[in-house]
Amino acid sequence: MASKTITLSVPSEMYSVMQEYPEINYSELARQRFAEYLSNIKNRPEVNSTQFLTLKDLIFTPEKIIQIHNLVEKKNTKIMTDLTWIPTIFDLDLMDSLTNFLYKFPRIHPFEDGNKRTAFVCTDAFLRLNWFKLNLKAEKNKTTEDEKFFWQNANQQKNLKQIKEFLKEHLTPAKKPNSVDEAIKQSIQENKQLLENLAAE
Repeated sequence: MASKTITLSVPSEMYSVMQEYPEINYSELARQRFAEYLSNIKNRPEVNSTQFLTLKDLIFTPEKIIQIHNLVEKKNTKIMTDLTWIPTIFDLDLMDSLTNFLYKFPRIHPFEDGNKRTAFVCTDAFLRLNWFKLNLKAEKNKTTEDEKFFWQNANQQKNLKQIKEFLKEHLTPAKKPNSVDEAIKQSIQENKQLLENLAAE
């Protein structure tokens, strides 16, 4: 099979770590990741498909949101207000619906603690059920731009347009999990550093 050569650039910090493991075939690793990514793209439905509405009650119910909150907060904190408004945020478009959710959640501030993390995991887990996920950067002892977004949104500094643009910029295809619980587990595990950073007060 004929092959083509492409050039990749990586951050200096990543390159330094890569140099510590010369035994790794990074070209092959990249090829495998490209193949996985392209397979996910080919198999996913269109982002604007209204089929997502059939899945909304798997995540966006008061009971499930409270369950997710208890997982990320690891304690039962006080519920400040009810969650009966959740169904009102859904539109016929997936991105519009998630934008509405991320916009409204911090303004209603339903939990005493853990609102940023709960809103993120709900959004990311639901995207995973729809063949997507959020690709976000988080570092220990450093605030990334992605993390800043959630802090600013929590302080009601982001409008609907900015939230939707953020979601679109960070959306990436992903293999669909086998269950809702798996989607939630993957979201929490893969974004452990981000969640730890967002927990800091």
